[in-house]
Amino acid sequence: MESYVIRLEGEFDLSERHRLADAFAVPSSAPIVVLDLSRATYVDSIFLKHLIVLDTATRLRRARLFVVGPSPALRRLFAICKLDESFVVRNSLDEVDGVDPARLRRLTLIARS
Repeated sequence: MESYVIRLEGEFDLSERHRLADAFAVPSSAPIVVLDLSRATYVDSIFLKHLIVLDTATRLRRARLFVVGPSPALRRLFAICKLDESFVVRNSLDEVDGVDPARLRRLTLIARS
């Protein structure tokens, strides 16, 4: 099966809620889902809500979710919300075990704002 990487670029706030929901629903059967935040510059509580929904859906089907490349500001947000205790956070995709580059699907979501 293919692993999925969802890359977010830009600022993700209330105005992006529907696009986030759609993007996070795409990897519904992937055994490994990677959320690449290396180009995300801002997120708010709407992003966090969709992240938790993605995490729940991933766990229910016994898949794994990784968060890679968060900026220091996003890492701090994860720590404040105690999400760093719930999510596996890595510096880059290279640090995610089990990802076969030949069987990797990618989705990039670029914020409109």
